[in-house]
Amino acid sequence: MRSHATSLFYLDLGCNLPRGIRPTLQVFNLFNARTSDVDDHHVLRRPGEPAAGVGDVHFQPSEPRAVRLVAGYRF
Repeated sequence: MRSHATSLFYLDLGCNLPRGIRPTLQVFNLFNARTSDVDDHHVLRRPGEPAAGVGDVHFQPSEPRAVRLVAGYRF
């Protein structure tokens, strides 16, 4: 099986200020894409199903847009 391609974009903006201070703004999933990050194919063998099992695709959705502000200090 083959899953669809996924493109996620991230933004990382920072600057160096005096005294070693570095503020950074990070945005994850910049365009808030609603897609799956990971697709896995598993054969399930539950009670009452055929002995060979039943194929099924399990997926992990991508995380929604998130913003993080980081303050760094270099000494």
